[in-house]
Parts: sequence; C-alpha cells; structure tokens
Amino acid sequence: MGGVGVNPHLERVLDAMADAGFDVLLLGRESNSRYVTMADRLSVAGSRAFAPGCVVVRETGAVHMLSITDDGIPPDVPPKNLYPISWNPMNILGGITQIEGVADARTIGVDGLTPLFDQLIKGMLPDVQIVDGETLLREVRQAKSDEDVDAIRAAVETVQAAFSAVTEALKLGVTEQELKGAFEERMAVRGSRTPSFEGTFSVADAGKPPRAMPTDRAIKAGDLVHVRVGVLRDGWEGAIARTLGCEAEVPEIPSAHATTIALAVDGANVGDLRATGATVEGVGIGHEEMADGDRLEPGIVLFIENWSDPVLVGDTVLVGEDSPEVLTTLL
Repeated sequence: MGGVGVNPHLERVLDAMADAGFDVLLLGRESNSRYVTMADRLSVAGSRAFAPGCVVVRETGAVHMLSITDDGIPPDVPPKNLYPISWNPMNILGGITQIEGVADARTIGVDGLTPLFDQLIKGMLPDVQIVDGETLLREVRQAKSDEDVDAIRAAVETVQAAFSAVTEALKLGVTEQELKGAFEERMAVRGSRTPSFEGTFSVADAGKPPRAMPTDRAIKAGDLVHVRVGVLRDGWEGAIARTLGCEAEVPEIPSAHATTIALAVDGANVGDLRATGATVEGVGIGHEEMADGDRLEPGIVLFIENWSDPVLVGDTVLVGEDSPEVLTTLL
C-alpha cells in the first residue's frame, strides 16, 4: 500500500497492516510513534502506562497524534489530525473513536495495554478485536533502509564525540558524576538532547559487573573506568562501550568480542551471537527488542557488548550479507 507523499516508514507500516489484516494501530510507545511519523515530541524520563498517543488508520492512510502543538510534528500530519491531552481517558478515547475509519474498524493492534484502556476500547467499540501490534512494529522496524543507516551513523558520530569528552576529562581526582557531566555537555553541544539510556561511568571493581549509576567516587591512579553511553539524534540511537584507564594500561579487548561481531551476518540467529556470552540488542529509533530466534538480515543494526573482567567493550554493528560493518570506530 502507500502512495505519493507517504513517508517510507508509514508506507511500510501500512503494508504490514494490510498483510496482517489490521484496520487501526493504537500506539503508546514513543519509539513506535516516532518511527511511523518522525515527529519530535517532548521526551520524558521513566516508564509510563499505555495511552494511545498515535493512531494509524489503514483505510485512509492517515496518522493522528496526541499533541497540543504542531511544533516538531511533520507536515504530513496536519494540525487537524492532532488531538488534545485530557486527564480523563474516556475523553481521549472518545475523540479517537470519532476519527474517520476507527468506528468501523474490526481489528485494532496495540503496542501495550492497561486494564482500563482494555475496558474502554471494548466499551466504546464493542465489535472490535484487540490484537498484538507490538510484534508487527518490531518486525517492520528491524531492517533499516540506507537512509535509516545513515541516520544511525550520524548518531554514532555524536556519541563518539561525546565519549571523547569523557576521555579528555578522565584525570586523577575527577568523580564518576563529573565524567557523566562531561559526556552530556558535549552531547548537547553536538545537537543531541537525550541520552538513549542511563550511562555507565563507573570505576571497575574486580569481579563485579559494570555499575549503571555514577557516584561521587573519585578516580584514583591505576583505576580502570567502564563507560557505556548512548545518544538519540533525530530519534536514532548511537551507542558505544569502552574501558578507560587513569594512569593505567587497559588490558586487551577480549577476542570473544570480535568472534561475536563476525557472526552478525545474513542468516544467523540472534541466539547464535548471545551463545558466545555477549549482550546483543537491536538499535534503531531507540532500543529495539530482539528474541533469540530472530533471524538476522542485511540492514539490521545491533549493539554488541562483551564484559570479561575487567574489560567492558561494546559496538554498534551493521549486519551484512557476508560480513558485518562496525559503525563505532573509537579504539
């Protein structure tokens, strides 16, 4: 499906909806909404319960979004397709049911659900069948176009520039929190407002895995420091992990890391990579969940991380037909 003027992500989603027999998608996860629209809405920290912030209607090909402003909303989502925030979920869903194509829907896919919205949807649309829309979005989002990969490359450039600020700041007496500050300051200067996850800036303690939360612990001579960071640039994620030394030589990167990366080729399963002991996650518009049984194909982007005490290393990797491409280049 699709047509002239339809953005390629929306076109892929509409095609997938047609194949799956979905009439409407109700999306509550910001990463899914951003993939469909590339709208730049306000970022919020922490988790949140499901609420329909984006509606995709297969019959009309239209997208409707929850927003009180058109700032950051792309031109192909006109102001008339925006619906307002309300403290009353009945008002939000009541407005959604008035969207053309929703009242006649028989199958609605959701990327999350709460008991309240389950009851409200069934009460206002009694003939509708609610189905899993998250799996459909995961499958659509996995393989990236050349334009998508270029956007991830730009995010990787940004995270590496911000990582370099940590390297520059790593001196005797600096605290873990100050390293985080150096990273986020450079990240903002390079045009990214949001880390893609809470970064790791922690002194390596023998036998203990990297700590996620930085403290006021001061770096001493001879310390090794684990740094795991990511940024969102125009919605796309770039991430890297390395081990740095303060007046200390860093041990060699474990050979298992290169072994895992070499497996990131067409036809492999994610579980094959994880069997080496690595952590393997999908990369795209933020974090992308991947199951062990997911089959790799060219265009999928992964974050592959290995920890072999005391060395932490992680790279953003593009799956290739015969060989992978490591997008992160910092040694």
